[in-house]
Amino acid sequence: MSMDSMIQQAFPLRVATTECTLPFQDDAPVSYAVASDGLWQDLSSDWLALRHRVAVSDIYLPYGPLKPMVEWKCSFPPIAIWQAFAEQARQAMPNECAALFVWAPSTDSWRLAMRDALSASPTRVDYRNPVLEPGEIAVVDIHSHGRLPAGFSSVDDLDDAGSVKVSAVFGDLDTTVSVAMRLCVAGLHYKLKLGSDGSFQLGQIIEGAPR
Repeated sequence: MSMDSMIQQAFPLRVATTECTLPFQDDAPVSYAVASDGLWQDLSSDWLALRHRVAVSDIYLPYGPLKPMVEWKCSFPPIAIWQAFAEQARQAMPNECAALFVWAPSTDSWRLAMRDALSASPTRVDYRNPVLEPGEIAVVDIHSHGRLPAGFSSVDDLDDAGSVKVSAVFGDLDTTVSVAMRLCVAGLHYKLKLGSDGSFQLGQIIEGAPR
């Protein structure tokens, strides 16, 4: 099999038609489609289905349109998980700490898995990842900023590059907790909000302009 054939098999490429909506391709982890306004990506995992535009065409292309979509295939971490991490982060102050929110599809249950800190300061934490049980999926990657505001740094951008996950930061843990969240999809980021029930709230997929 040629290299081009292997690439096409691993990352299928389709064309959006003008006559009907192109079905979401859920039988490949990553696939692409050319539409009238550029290149789109379908991303399918155990916990997420996402269609978004990844490249904008400067000219109109003779193909059909596509629209962004997101489907959370997992439940959301219960608010108690978020509260438990906040308490761990307060205990770690003034230093940072980090954890994973792990989802078990077979039981639709969540657990907090703290990362073992190898070294920690108010601006950085180096850690060892926890061991996951068979079938478990790390969906949320979260760390704290102690008394500093929540936000994503250039180091966070590098850590999140190429990942498919929800990334979250808790800050201002000595007063009113601030939260920064984003959906990371292969180098692109979409802003999320934390719902009062622990849900991920994606206001809008901004076509061609993820942040």
